[in-house]
This record gives sequence, structure tokens and C-alpha cells, in this order.
Amino acid sequence: MTLIDGQLIREHVKQECQKYKSIFQASQKEVAIIRFEASENASNELGARYEAARISAEQKVAIFNAIGITPNYIVLSPNIAVEQFDGIVQSINEDGKVTAAIVQYPIPAKFTSSIGLLEPQKDIDIVRRQSNNFFESCATAEGIARIVESYAQRDSNVAVVGGGGFVGNGVIQYLEASRISCFCLEDGDDLTRTQEADIVVSVTGRRGIFTDYVLPSYHRLVVDGGFTPTASGAAGDVNRSAYSIPRTLRPSLEVLAR
Repeated sequence: MTLIDGQLIREHVKQECQKYKSIFQASQKEVAIIRFEASENASNELGARYEAARISAEQKVAIFNAIGITPNYIVLSPNIAVEQFDGIVQSINEDGKVTAAIVQYPIPAKFTSSIGLLEPQKDIDIVRRQSNNFFESCATAEGIARIVESYAQRDSNVAVVGGGGFVGNGVIQYLEASRISCFCLEDGDDLTRTQEADIVVSVTGRRGIFTDYVLPSYHRLVVDGGFTPTASGAAGDVNRSAYSIPRTLRPSLEVLAR
């Protein structure tokens, strides 16, 4: 069994970026990172998604600080007026120091049209769901898709569970552009249909919905892109009973392979 630890990869990338830290600092460029807080009446499930967004946003802040790019971290109440949010987006567009912007999902529905105001060249996480000259999909989706691409064969069939969501849709778009066949499932569908695929990607954020029964051992690769904060750390979509599957990408970005 071979273990590839994603945390070690992340630290390696950070160290590589250190070579350019002085250049980044001299440029005095900034990155805007925006996230919304959960509303008071949010369900436990939705609240968990907002908590995951908080952790993700704070990790991005720490990484940008580490490589010498100033993060402008903006935390917004879900109760702010649409006009206020529009103004924040427009100020990001007009600020020459802000070289890029990330708007963390989930985003309250009333701001959906406001996201379209973001300048495409500053939308580095493709939150507008439209490619620019640099990226086709969000970084998480592209990272997952590239791993899948390396395992896929000409006749591969990939099941993407949560394919209608922000990350899942990006995975499907990337793979289909690479001529890799995919089909989409959502949480609540018959998940045993994943047995039709030789590669499975799950990005629902629903803790432990996959078991060893749903994910039989013949899958070439299972990518667990779920992230649910817990008291002891984080959990993914795949139940621990399925961790013996020959190749699994776990929530901590570890790849288990035999």
C-alpha cells in the first residue's frame, strides 16, 4: 500500500512559492477573500457547510500570508443588502491593487446575480462558473479532475456524486473536455449506481454517505472530496468502512493505493 499525503504536497508547494515571496511582496498586490456567515435559522446541515467555508477561507488567508500576498478577508452577514454586496464587488473590480478575488461557497441565493458583476480576470476560483483566460474551473475541481485524469483509461466511466454543485460541476466540465465519460448523481439518488463506474468522485459534503457496500472493491479510484468539520477534525463523504478500497482519496487529501 502506497500513501501519498496531500498535506505534505501542500507544504512542498508553499516552500516552492517562497522563492517568489519577495516578488509578491514588492508587487503590493492583494487578494480579496469573501465569505458569508450562516443565518440564524440555518439548518444544521447548512450551518455545517458555512462552518466548512469558514475553515477553508481561513486556510486561504494563511497560505496567501505565507507566500507574501496580502489577503483582504471580508466576512459578510447574510442580512446585508444586495446593493451593499454589489458595491463591494464593484470596488474589487476597480481596485488596481486587488489582483484576484475568491467568493467562498455557500453564497446566499439573493446574491447570485451579483456574482456576475465580478470582473472575469479577477475571478480566480471561477465562482461565476464561466472560464477566463487562466482557469476553466475552481482549483478544487481541477485538482480532483487531474487526479482522475491520471487514473482514467480510454473506456473509463466516472460517476460524480454531487455533480450539480459548484465543485462537482467543475469536475464534470474538466473531464468531459478531456473526453472522459461522466455521469452525475446527487445525494438522494440511488448511490448503488456508482457500481456502473470504474472511478467515483463524491463532493456532496454529506458525512459518511458511502460505505463498502455502495463502493465495491473493483473501483480503480474513489475520490472523496467531501469536507465536514467535526469535533475531532474533519470527515468526508466516505464512511470509514470503505477505506479498504484499493485506491481512495481521503478527506485529508491522502491517496491509498495497492
